[in-house]
Amino acid sequence: GIAVGTPYYMSPEQLMDKEVDARSDLFSFGVLLYQMATGTLPFTGKDIKVIFNKILNSAPLSLSQSNPGCPTELDRLIQKSLEKDRDLRYQTASDLRADLKRIQRQTESGGSDPAGMHEQPPKMTAKSKQPGDVSSDTQVIVAVLKRRKKTVFLVACVLLLLVLGLYRYGVVTPIRPAPDAGGEAITSVAVLPFENMSDDPGMEYLSDGTAQSIIYSLSQLPQVKVISFSSVLPYKGRTPDARQVARDLGVRAVLFGRLNQQGDNLFVNVELVDSMDNSVLWGEQFNQKITDLLDVQEKIAMEISAHLRWQLTGEEESMMTKRYTENTEAYRSYLEGRYWWNKRTEEGFEKAVGLFNEAIEEDPLYALAYAGLADTYNLLAFYHHRTPGQTFPQARASAQRALEIESNLAEAHTSLGWIKMVYDWDWAGAETEFKRAIEFNPNYANTHHWYAYFLSLQRRFNEGLEEMQKARALDPLSPQINRGIGEVLFYKGEYDEALEESLRTLEMDPNLPGTNATLTMTYWAKGMYEEAIAQSEKWASVDPSSASAAPVVLRSLASGNRNEAIAAIRDSKQLATYWKALFSALVGEKESALEWMAQAINERDPVSPWFNIAPFFDPLRDDPRFQEQLRRMNLEP
Repeated sequence: GIAVGTPYYMSPEQLMDKEVDARSDLFSFGVLLYQMATGTLPFTGKDIKVIFNKILNSAPLSLSQSNPGCPTELDRLIQKSLEKDRDLRYQTASDLRADLKRIQRQTESGGSDPAGMHEQPPKMTAKSKQPGDVSSDTQVIVAVLKRRKKTVFLVACVLLLLVLGLYRYGVVTPIRPAPDAGGEAITSVAVLPFENMSDDPGMEYLSDGTAQSIIYSLSQLPQVKVISFSSVLPYKGRTPDARQVARDLGVRAVLFGRLNQQGDNLFVNVELVDSMDNSVLWGEQFNQKITDLLDVQEKIAMEISAHLRWQLTGEEESMMTKRYTENTEAYRSYLEGRYWWNKRTEEGFEKAVGLFNEAIEEDPLYALAYAGLADTYNLLAFYHHRTPGQTFPQARASAQRALEIESNLAEAHTSLGWIKMVYDWDWAGAETEFKRAIEFNPNYANTHHWYAYFLSLQRRFNEGLEEMQKARALDPLSPQINRGIGEVLFYKGEYDEALEESLRTLEMDPNLPGTNATLTMTYWAKGMYEEAIAQSEKWASVDPSSASAAPVVLRSLASGNRNEAIAAIRDSKQLATYWKALFSALVGEKESALEWMAQAINERDPVSPWFNIAPFFDPLRDDPRFQEQLRRMNLEP
């Protein structure tokens, strides 16, 4: 309905002739009260669809923000008039009028005969009525309410329909806040993981997924900095101060949330805090059915945009409220799939595959579920849990299916770019996919992260560092991205800087395999052999497929026992082919290094393109056989 509880397809004449419940009448009149007190409408948007959505699902900005001169009681009165739940709204016009009279009495400076109690409202002039004059507004409102309720309702309906029509055709536009103190937009926000208040640990996926979904909606806006989920994840289970979070993540606004499920009911509490003064910009409690979870997340995202004073176009609002599925069960399976995918373990990946497939069974047109499946197959191969031939064709099929459904899905373009880079060696195609993903969602940190690797593999190291820095700005506490910065610096030959970044990453996550790898190689390149051996032992303990032979190889080389190092490489049953090639080059076994290199490329080991930039292969670069292997991957020697 159009704020009056009646079908939107009725004509104004039908609306006027139809008997409507008084509670709906008073909602319409609440719209007029709000405009009289603030100078703007409570529900605005670029098109009629957006306005309808706000009328049905969004609470208006409080009067304390729209017009600080309004008393708190008047704010409460108008919010009650605009309450979505009809049973919580004013039941009669006389109740509303009584409350207005009380507010008027409180705001008057004196006099026994309050103005505005006469049958006709007093005439207001520019001299006697000033903007924000709450007492005068109240006088007019009270006097109007004393007139016949039916007349008020008819005028309200006609006026509201007229205003909606004017908005539709762009004649009326929302009043934007003046650029004074408190009126500027806040363009950086972090959404912390929601606290799971239920007794069921299995609900963690829902509390994490709710935060992820809100982050995803907000990240559609290119002018806003939204911190990625992996950087807010360290705050899970903690009650941090908003100012500390803001300092850590480089944002101003922080959203805290709590979630509890009891049977089919979902209870969600949210609080949006301005870190400048720890003030609460907005807070609300939701009591919905679990099937309404999508509605709650959408409403929270829109409320954040309103209370941070973002001026959105109709297209941006549509992007924020876009749903990739209407199937609640499919959505819940997707959230749980992402929960396990983020674990970055073999068990987590296997569970994620099953859950994403469940989501697809529930909704075969769920593009995000296909993108999640593609991401999972990509990482199963990259972490050597499955062979490239087993996973990359499935990853490609899933990414392409996602793009058939949603051609502008950044996640799917990013997945496809990764496949074209490490499996197809289609460098032009990979760059095209990464650039498309950035165009569609510049706030998706993983695109900048993987595009940085692409640029580095092309020896465009400065550009690669720029992209890694962009990724870190969006995801400042991500160990993977911080590790990536250290890697690019290592391959560029800036070993001191690479060491500094890698040690910082180690503080974030002591067990991240790639960090130990970068530290091992960087220490060795700097001639710090004892440190390199110590790191190689940690590396081998967390990632045997890459480093099972590393401690023996490095210890043997450091002691001058080259033959022992060669035997350790040859006899290793866990070491991946790429690393056999690298360690062979390190010990000076040129022929073995070239043989292992050719085999890794035959296997399409996802790490093979790194032959192009790893410094330990520098002694082989002038060999025509080495150059020919690079050309097999479409890389210029």
